[in-house]
Amino acid sequence: MDDVVSILEECGIDASVLDEYDCFPVRARPVGGVVKLRTSTGVRALKRVLLPTVKMRFIHSAQEYVAQRGLYPVPRFIRNRYGDPFIVHHTGIYYMTAWLPGRSPDFRKPSSFQIGARTLGSWHSAAGGFQYPADPALSVPGVERRIDVMYRDFAEAAKVAADADVKTPFMRLVLESKEEIEERYGAAQEMLRTRGIEQAQADARSGGALCHGSFQKQHVLTNGEETTVLHYESVHAGLPITDLALFCHRYMPAFEWNEEVLRAAVEAYGSGAGSVSHLDLLAALLSVPLRSLQVISWYFRGSKEWDEDDFLDYLEASLFMEEHREEALRSVSSKSQNLPALRSGEGMEPGSAGDWSVATFRLSEDDEEESINHELVNGTLEAREYATDEPSDIAVEMADDDLEDDDSTEVVPMKISKDSDGILVVKPPRRRKERRSTHSRASQKQDRTFLPEAPGLRLWGPNEHRSKDNEQKKKDNQVQRGGPENSTQKE
Repeated sequence: MDDVVSILEECGIDASVLDEYDCFPVRARPVGGVVKLRTSTGVRALKRVLLPTVKMRFIHSAQEYVAQRGLYPVPRFIRNRYGDPFIVHHTGIYYMTAWLPGRSPDFRKPSSFQIGARTLGSWHSAAGGFQYPADPALSVPGVERRIDVMYRDFAEAAKVAADADVKTPFMRLVLESKEEIEERYGAAQEMLRTRGIEQAQADARSGGALCHGSFQKQHVLTNGEETTVLHYESVHAGLPITDLALFCHRYMPAFEWNEEVLRAAVEAYGSGAGSVSHLDLLAALLSVPLRSLQVISWYFRGSKEWDEDDFLDYLEASLFMEEHREEALRSVSSKSQNLPALRSGEGMEPGSAGDWSVATFRLSEDDEEESINHELVNGTLEAREYATDEPSDIAVEMADDDLEDDDSTEVVPMKISKDSDGILVVKPPRRRKERRSTHSRASQKQDRTFLPEAPGLRLWGPNEHRSKDNEQKKKDNQVQRGGPENSTQKE
């Protein structure tokens, strides 16, 4: 028992809390963020969290609801001798669950990635319809709001880089890619706005939909037969499709945003959830340059103990991957169920959600810019000049006659939307320089990117425990990078 007490104390757990449970541990071992206890009544997992009591009640209710809906297994709280599902102690809140055997799946493998997407869909289906009394303490900003904060931090980082007297190679790359990142972010935000992300979030919350908030391999267990979703501490009311978007942002770079892998994952999610709603919002969320924004924030906040070359490789890889991501989204969108309506021009009211997509046109090399013919599957789009702030913008009108297929035509990806007058507007993409694709060190770190867990955590993640020997190095790095003296770290 003395060994158990010493191990608990090393993990920051007050051993006196064991008195409230009818178990006598004979062995203890820290595993991940919990302590594995071998007791006379079975193997248990004990964990200490620093969360408000109201949040713990919400977590317990959500777990019980999901379990009652038939999702199995669920890491349900074991009640103490007084019947309480958790213990409120002056050192934190403690809860105990049964130990669930298994291993974390490798979501960097296509088959495991699809299983993960299907598991997430099944969890959303089981969690749907959960009703809980409204409480301001349980309010969590939507992922779109957290992305906004991340972008503002990127803008500040770019300003620091521009003002620096001595610019590191990473700073120079940030300034070189600033316009590109701003353009991608602006386009994604416009899609989220026009497709009604705020209303969708409000409808999801009022309808009892839940988000897991931190669906990643560390929080999933599989034993070959069953898959268990762990870590309910980030669960909150919200739009479920945002979980899928963050899941794809985290692991799709391992597949270089392969369109077949992405399509299979969306289909697997739908098979687990029963259906896939808000596909238009999923596409918009996946259009955010999330990885590039995050690695820049890591650098200027000193949140990672990487050297300059590591950061440089990672950002180069992230920027290169943006091209692959756009191609995958374009391909998947072109085969989605929403595109036929766009192609025929039916069901597209001006300003309505979902009236924007990415299409592929055939642009004749012989045509002049003032009068360009575009073939759009079932008809011809006759283009004319259209006065806008962007000289490359043109408006198009549908015509009845078809174009003959011509070998001299060039396939060009175009963005299409409707303006306030209901006129289709087509905009060709800005030409971008090719980026190098060999980034060995960055690819080894590809699994580390994530959006922070939602409830009550800092934007850049929980605190990372570093040794005292690293503290001076961290301060020196921050001074060199022009970052803040007191930066938020990651756990």
